[in-house]
Amino acid sequence: MKVPSMRLDDKVVIMTGGGRGIGKAMAEGMAQVGATMIIADISLEMAAQTCKEINDGGGKAIPIQVDVTSEAEVIKMVDEVVAGYGRIDVLVNSAGVGSRMASTELPMEEWNRIIGVNLTGSFLVARTVARVMMQQKAGKIINVSSIMGAIALPMIAAYVASKGGVVQMTKALAVEFVEHGITVNAIAPSYVNTEMIATMKADAPRFADTMRRTPMCRLAETEELAGPIIFLASEASNFMTGHILYVDGGFTAW
Repeated sequence: MKVPSMRLDDKVVIMTGGGRGIGKAMAEGMAQVGATMIIADISLEMAAQTCKEINDGGGKAIPIQVDVTSEAEVIKMVDEVVAGYGRIDVLVNSAGVGSRMASTELPMEEWNRIIGVNLTGSFLVARTVARVMMQQKAGKIINVSSIMGAIALPMIAAYVASKGGVVQMTKALAVEFVEHGITVNAIAPSYVNTEMIATMKADAPRFADTMRRTPMCRLAETEELAGPIIFLASEASNFMTGHILYVDGGFTAW
């Protein structure tokens, strides 16, 4: 029996939101197992810094600036990658934003911003990349959802709605694209130790409650997202599609 490899040698991978946080950590992990990383971020400076760290460590990465809510920019990015590499093997939709506010006070501009980046942006990038993968008759699309795609907490209605949408979109694209040799899965992390949760960590009672709800009693570290994303990007997951992989320290089991 041949054991499927977890290596990503020579795979061309687009990582949106790769300039910082979990996107950066996942990109660094994928580069360590051989992937050629395209770090796509709204901040070219942050994307370039991620690429520098990957390249300095012996990996391969190039930066691209993109606003995932702009279809024109997304198409331009995909065209540039195909022109440079001839194919796209893996897409990781990691660009995301959030905020905490009472739903009755939430400005529509903020609702639209969160839905636009987290859900619409993921859809725009996924379908644009899928057109390339359909011609290749192969490819892997991995969306980044959240445990908030399955549960809910107060004050984050827009974020919960966006991540719930990512879950259902993942399943819909999985069954739509399967005939073209494309798998579509998602990872759903719980709270990860990044800048996005600085406010929560500063709120002692809220942080304590979050730890109480987490059987492992700690936050995830960014590097702990690398293993799951490598698995979903590798041939080891070839018979998986439409799956949501929870990386949550037991949060949803509790």
